[in-house]
Amino acid sequence: MKKPAGFTLIELMIVVGIIGIIAAIAYPSYIDSVRKTRFGQAKEGAMQVASQLERLVSQSNAYEADLTKAAGPYGDLLNYAYPETDTPKRTYVLVVTEQTARFNLWVGVNSAGTKCGCDGKVCTAATAGTFTATQKTCASPTVTF
Repeated sequence: MKKPAGFTLIELMIVVGIIGIIAAIAYPSYIDSVRKTRFGQAKEGAMQVASQLERLVSQSNAYEADLTKAAGPYGDLLNYAYPETDTPKRTYVLVVTEQTARFNLWVGVNSAGTKCGCDGKVCTAATAGTFTATQKTCASPTVTF
């Protein structure tokens, strides 16, 4: 008599269990990798916009009133906030956050040359409101980059 071809229910359950264990280990690593990439994109975008603002200030002796002349990359992923600080603009603060707020990260650059950021792991985007145009150091738990 010939043995029937196929898998038993026990064999299938073992395979499903192994796949579940592998997924449970891999998914957090994947999410952490995406968070780090998004943080890097935010830092890159902030630095590009800041350098454009510095180029524009050399032409007009004041920072631009809005960000239309200094658009940042990753516009589909990031928000570039540029709150008014004074008129004429002699200082600026630029804060970059995610559009989705999935990881709650933020990056800030100001006219004093301070570059602070929060990777969304230790602190959240709520701390971005304390970043000012004249700030010289990053307040804990944010990091300098």
